[in-house]
Amino acid sequence: MKISEDGFIWYDKKGTGYMLGLTDQAMDEFGQLSFVNVNAIDFIVDKDEPFASVEAQKAVTDLLMPFKARVITDEISHRQYQNYEQIEQNKRYIAFVEKVND
Repeated sequence: MKISEDGFIWYDKKGTGYMLGLTDQAMDEFGQLSFVNVNAIDFIVDKDEPFASVEAQKAVTDLLMPFKARVITDEISHRQYQNYEQIEQNKRYIAFVEKVND
């Protein structure tokens, strides 16, 4: 498992693509989540461009893609956000993506 430069997204190779999820650092920064929205499904997103957003008690924050990729599917692992921070980091899925080479 690797962590994005901003520390908010972890990514892990799974078959032909990567699972992306929220890190413990992201949960500490955001606070209690209200929702997660993966708004780039079936789009190619450049590195460091937004692919999803989270609404938390502090603000709405864009999540940035750690590498250029096509967002294949929303893989939000747990939609009861009031307990999201209690889920183990490696099980806080956000999306499944396939890396795109230039």
